[in-house]
Amino acid sequence: MPPILCLGADLKNTFCLVRGEQAVVSQHLGDLSDDGIQAQWREALRLIQSIYDFTPERIVCDAHPGYVSSQWASEMRLPTETVLHHHAHAAACLAEHGWPLDGGEVIALTVDGIGMGENGALWGGECLRVNYRECEHLGGLPAVALPGGDLAAKQPWRNLLAQCLRFVPDWQDYPETAGLQQQNWSVLARAIERGVNSPLASSCGRLFDAVAAALRCAPASLSYEGEAACALEALASQCANVEHPVTMPLNGAQLDVAVFWRQWLNWQATPAQRAWAFHDALACGFATLMRQQATARGITTLVFSGGVIHNRLLRARLAFYLSDFKLLFPQRLPAGDGGLSFGQGVIAAARALSEV
Repeated sequence: MPPILCLGADLKNTFCLVRGEQAVVSQHLGDLSDDGIQAQWREALRLIQSIYDFTPERIVCDAHPGYVSSQWASEMRLPTETVLHHHAHAAACLAEHGWPLDGGEVIALTVDGIGMGENGALWGGECLRVNYRECEHLGGLPAVALPGGDLAAKQPWRNLLAQCLRFVPDWQDYPETAGLQQQNWSVLARAIERGVNSPLASSCGRLFDAVAAALRCAPASLSYEGEAACALEALASQCANVEHPVTMPLNGAQLDVAVFWRQWLNWQATPAQRAWAFHDALACGFATLMRQQATARGITTLVFSGGVIHNRLLRARLAFYLSDFKLLFPQRLPAGDGGLSFGQGVIAAARALSEV
């Protein structure tokens, strides 16, 4: 098997050197859109390859062609392989737990902000059939517009607007949406309708942002991605085991978010109780989908990864609903993008071994 350099993703970047039976993951490097971080990243690549006397013969990068790391890979004049973002998330967790190469398939839940999926789709709330060499998309969250593109990850109210326009026809009648009236929402609504700078994404992270915006537990503009989700989890953690009428049932292989919004907006409860109910309904919906897909295939092991899996309450509720399965959660490596380079390395190594 040739030495492989795996470049990870552009956010929370790490890279990984794979040679023989060893994989070396770099330190956390950060956001490669920053010129200073890019310089540190290039120096770290040079230094660590020198320390390990490592000369790559193959490059692996994320499937997103716009990533700095992907563009750098194309300049290296070496055989280059792309790996789907969420396949790498799942594979990293599998390998961390010592899942054997011939261990068969598992069902994975990969939930995060955004990542490149099949055929250019933007994923972030996916149920997958996975082994080390391949993955198959089975279902998950429906795709919703990201109004303003990258701004949607920084301003939660944009995601609340997108969810309301898609799933709540009478959204202006609810007090939870009053904050949208203070924004220039009609311009964004027209942009969404016309598909202008409003890509569709099945993002679990942006759904968290929307609920946080509805409960007004996060600032209008975030300091970092995930801030709104952290605030929502903290609010939900003020109570436990709340009885509630809120569900996120399946509609085919997708979670029916329209049902959730209708029930949740019409349920009178404290903000903490409503935050807890959201976590519970989301976990129950995902668990139902995973159970359905696993049972149909005789699979008994489930894998969880992606940045949203850092949420302890969501993890606990998933474990509650799926306690009769073998559950694998990230432990030593980050659930988020910091573990991607290792997942890329595992996938590339498995594919290389199948070529021998």
